[in-house]
Amino acid sequence: MTFTVPTPCNIDTVNEALIAAGYNNVDIFYDPCNSDNVSVSRRYEGIGKPYYQKQTTGYETAKQWAEDFEAGYFRLQLEEDEAD
Repeated sequence: MTFTVPTPCNIDTVNEALIAAGYNNVDIFYDPCNSDNVSVSRRYEGIGKPYYQKQTTGYETAKQWAEDFEAGYFRLQLEEDEAD
């Protein structure tokens, strides 16, 4: 799976790029309770509605998160979780 930082880079385009790269179980969004941070959400399909486990990254922009993801941060943990 190859993720490339999109241009222009915003939450919507990052999410589209994640799906295009095969990371359809990850999206980023601004947490309305903590709008200064970008959060990571892992979507788990179970019985009923999908549920979300979100982790605040502390990064202020989608671009910073996307650049770090492209560089390989976060992906190793994600791939380990998927292997379980």
